Amino acid sequence: MVALGKSNDVKLQHKSLEYAYSDKVRLQDSYLVVSGLTSTCSGQETLWEFLKSDMEKLVEKYGSPTSQLFTAVLKMSAMYHCTEEKAKEIEEYFKGKKDLSSGLDRPIQQSLENIRLNVGLLKRNQDAIKSWLVKKGY
Repeated sequence: MVALGKSNDVKLQHKSLEYAYSDKVRLQDSYLVVSGLTSTCSGQETLWEFLKSDMEKLVEKYGSPTSQLFTAVLKMSAMYHCTEEKAKEIEEYFKGKKDLSSGLDRPIQQSLENIRLNVGLLKRNQDAIKSWLVKKGY
């Protein structure tokens, strides 16, 4: 299930999400596909856009916005991003969704904190990362 989401192909990423939330997959297993999507930048973006566009349906499917599974999917859709711009976008999105994000303040804040930690990590290590990538032929 995790491997389904690991593709760099955006069309396959969308198909994986459709499959994950179809009646062919138990709800408690759907997060496995979601976790696979977090392994690529395009997958992270696909997942975030999916959450934004289908948030109401997902909340209904998981039973409530504070269910453990929905909270896990919410955090996975946000926390792996690595730019301050994305952190601000996510923050603004949830400010406009108070009806859905009620009770989700902590996971939202944890996700934003994680993004900002990612940003800091990349800034602190950008020279070492660049050197390693060049050394490896990228």
